[in-house]
Parts: sequence; structure tokens; C-alpha cells
Amino acid sequence: MSKAERQQDTNFKFCEMLGAELGEWCELKRLEKNEVSLIAYLVKHNLIRQSVINKYVCLQLYPEILKESKSKEQAIFTLSEILPLEPRQIWTILNNYYIKFKPNSFKFP
Repeated sequence: MSKAERQQDTNFKFCEMLGAELGEWCELKRLEKNEVSLIAYLVKHNLIRQSVINKYVCLQLYPEILKESKSKEQAIFTLSEILPLEPRQIWTILNNYYIKFKPNSFKFP
């Protein structure tokens, strides 16, 4: 089995395991099993780091806030009031990820 096939197999196993654990967790917490509970589970169990969440929200909000702002500086200041990030951190995120932010190309079930 090639490395790519092993990776695809691992991804599939991850999905199966996560689905089973999510079902148990939702029953325990008396939550409906849906997208929101999946995301809550991932965050609660540190499968998604807070830094990744902050980066994602920053990249998603920036275009909208930029349209409403007079300048990039104002947009970044506005983001710093919304997010738990300093303006310098926002500049870094935008500089490093804004153009490159695309879904990855891995084969994933």
C-alpha cells in the first residue's frame, strides 16, 4: 500500500472514529448530532486549536470589514476590536495567509 493510500485509509478511520465518539458525546450532553455539535466537539477536545479558529474568523471577516472601512488600517483596527487579537497579529495573519487561504488538495472522504 502506498503512502497516499495509507493516508486516505487513515483519514477514513479518523472519520469513522470521530463519528462514533461524536454520537456518544452528543448523547451524553443531550445535544442534537449536527454540524454545530461536531464543531463544538472538535474545539472542546482540542482537535481544532484556538489559534486556527482566530485565523479562520479573521480571514473570513476581513473582506467584509474592508469594504465597510476607509482603509486597511481601519479594517484591521476594527478586527482587533472584534477578535481577541492585536492589530500586529492580524497584519501577520493577513500577510501570511490571505492570498494562500484555500482548501487543501488532500484526497479526503
